[in-house]
Amino acid sequence: MSASNQTIVRRRMGFPRGVGAVWRLLTMLGTVVLAGACATTPTDPAGEDLRMVLAVSGGIAGVDWQVTIDALTGRVTGDRCRTNLGCDWGEGEILASVTPAQVRSLADEFQGSGFFEGETEYGTECCDQFDFRLSFGENDFDRTVTGSSGRLPSDILDLITLVQEFVDDVRD
Repeated sequence: MSASNQTIVRRRMGFPRGVGAVWRLLTMLGTVVLAGACATTPTDPAGEDLRMVLAVSGGIAGVDWQVTIDALTGRVTGDRCRTNLGCDWGEGEILASVTPAQVRSLADEFQGSGFFEGETEYGTECCDQFDFRLSFGENDFDRTVTGSSGRLPSDILDLITLVQEFVDDVRD
C-alpha cells in the first residue's frame, strides 16, 4: 500500500497522522492474517503452481480414470486408467506438454463457473451414474468438488466437460 493510500485509509478510519509506523505494522499483520483466514478462492489463477485433477468413475461399464494438468511441470499426466474405457494411457504416462498460458486459460474457466462457491460434496445417485472428482490447486490453495452426474450442478458438469475437452485437444 502506498504512503498516500495509507494516509487516506488512516483519515477515513479516523486515525491521527502520528501512528504511521504502528499503522503500517498492524496493516501488514492484519493483511497476512486475513489473507490466510479468508482465502476461499485462489488469489491469482495465473500462478505457475497451478494444477487441476479430474477423476471419473462409475457408469454401467465401470469407467475409472484420472488425469492431472500441471502448469509447474508443463504436463498433462494420465494418473490412472483401470478399465480402458474413456482412457487409453498407461498409469503415470505423460499425455501432453502444455504451456503455462494454456493452463491459465483453462483456470480462467474455473473463475465464475460456480466451482469456488457452493458445496464441495454433492453426493451420488443410484445406478449407472458417473462419479466425478474435480480438483483445482494453486500454490497453497486447494478445492475439490465431488458428485455424480445426476447431482452435480450443470455449471460444474460444463466445467468437467471443458477439462475433458482440454485434455483431448492437447493430446491431438
